[in-house]
Parts: sequence; structure tokens; C-alpha cells
Amino acid sequence: MAQDPKRITRSLTTHLASIAENCGATALFVYADALEGEPLELPEELGEKVIYISKTEGEQSKQEQRGSRCIRVPNVKLTRLGQVKIAVVLGLARGIVRRGDVIVCLTGEPSSGSLDTLFLTEVGSGFEIFALPEEGSYPPTNVQAEEDERDSELDTEL
Repeated sequence: MAQDPKRITRSLTTHLASIAENCGATALFVYADALEGEPLELPEELGEKVIYISKTEGEQSKQEQRGSRCIRVPNVKLTRLGQVKIAVVLGLARGIVRRGDVIVCLTGEPSSGSLDTLFLTEVGSGFEIFALPEEGSYPPTNVQAEEDERDSELDTEL
């Protein structure tokens, strides 16, 4: 008998507030494209920490209309971890996250209706695809966030 995919999501979200509190998380990244457009029921105390990630302009618009923050990553095939890594770079460029921040990440397969993976990351450690400059030097003051996003999109597509 197949398991209800939303059961895993409910289980993860039930424990999310205590996980975020115990690890001192400053942000919670949620891969919105896995949710098939459905709003995610999250504990109220997490509200300001939640940042949705999407590959589509449509999903980004939906999240922003709901009053949620959303980071749009390039619409290319990436692993779950790859999507989060790109979102972290873009979050750094926008000043949403900073070096040393702990992020709780919830992700799943696109259009699955389920978030089935939870992992934690500290910004600036464990990111083998890029090296972060020292504190205070990122983003460079002479580079705008849009340029960082465009460059990141081009790099990813290549």
C-alpha cells in the first residue's frame, strides 16, 4: 500500500519549529514547486523566517501574493541540494541571509505535492561549489543583486 505523500510533509512540519529553535535557525527555505501551488501549513512562530524557493515566475508570484518571500532560482535541472545552494547565493546577494546563518531546508520532488527532505546548512560552510568571501565583503558594494542573479543563472545553465 502506497504511503500518503502529504503524511511525510505533515510529519516534518510538525517538528519544524522545535528543530529551528534547537539549532538557532535564522531562516527556513521551502521548495515551493514541490507543493503543487498549495499553501504550506507552518507554525505561526516561523512566519518571518520562511523563504520559499521556486524555479517559476508563476509560483514566485503566488507566494508573493500570499505575502511570502520567495527566491526564484534558475529554471534548470538541479538536485535538491543544488537548488538550495543557488538560493543561498541569491539570498546572500539580496541580504536575506548572511555568512554564519543556519538555514533549515525543506524540499521535495517538483509537483509531487510533498516535502520529503529536511536538512540544515550553515551559510559559508559545506558549499563545495563556491567559496564565500570573508564577512563584510559579500555582496560586493559595486555589484547589484540583479547582476548576481543573472550571473548565477548563466553559470548554472552553462
